[in-house]
Amino acid sequence: MDKQINIKDALEAVEADVNAACNVVRQQDDDNSYVGYAYPDEYIASRIKKAFTTLLLLSEALGLEQFRSLVLADFESAKQRKDGLATTEFLNEIGESDLLASYDLFKTIHAFRAIYGLENKDHSVVSIIDVLRNCEYSLTLSKGMDALSNEAELHERIETILRCVYPDLKHKPNITKPIKNFEPDTGIPSVKTLIEYKYVDSPDVLKRVSDEILADTQGYKSKYWKRFIYLIYETKRFQPEKKWKLHLEECGNPKNTDVIVIRGELPKNKTKKKKKATEKTAKKTPPKAKKKTTRKTTKKG
Repeated sequence: MDKQINIKDALEAVEADVNAACNVVRQQDDDNSYVGYAYPDEYIASRIKKAFTTLLLLSEALGLEQFRSLVLADFESAKQRKDGLATTEFLNEIGESDLLASYDLFKTIHAFRAIYGLENKDHSVVSIIDVLRNCEYSLTLSKGMDALSNEAELHERIETILRCVYPDLKHKPNITKPIKNFEPDTGIPSVKTLIEYKYVDSPDVLKRVSDEILADTQGYKSKYWKRFIYLIYETKRFQPEKKWKLHLEECGNPKNTDVIVIRGELPKNKTKKKKKATEKTAKKTPPKAKKKTTRKTTKKG
């Protein structure tokens, strides 16, 4: 019977329903005068109900009675919340509302995929890292684009690329703490990942950046954000990525912290200064006097 049921397609349909409901919640946050649906809460509730119903039918068809009872318990619990299946909770850490029923549904989807070998392990994190690594070409492209000269330019250029892949990207999301607020460079709520950019153009800056990363990891501890990535842009090779990773491990940084090192290039204005300096020194040093060569003449005798 299992072979006749397309589990993969069923789970993708559930995921599509949940994502559609979550998108309406995000749109309402972005614009208080949202007019996409006449009754957005009813639309959200209908998509969530459809998602739960599909999971219940799938569990029953596969003969997973205990699993079905767990899904049913989550469904009933979601209906009992203040606003029913459309209940949301505002999260200060990302500055937007989260649909509570989505947690239970995504948890069940992942469980199904794990049981039937359909789970693509750590797919979201791998894809972010791949996108960031592939940024190297556009960051170091010399034709028609100036080389980066500071951290702000690095931040702006990478976010421009990331927004094409992750439209829910947050610029400098605020992480609220009891004493002090922390502001990482980029947050991507859909994959619960924070990204921090570091620009290194000298050995002195390298040491300072190392200290900053160690301090940041203490401030960025959060129940919501699950992954922290540090992208280090070096104008020339100062420290290989392997040594950065080893350094973080030795300092006791959590396993959910990763480092990517991109080798860039010096800005044109800095290379011009170097050329001018060499030209000046060349002018100052007098040219070497040429040795006079004398010909020996032999008298014919």
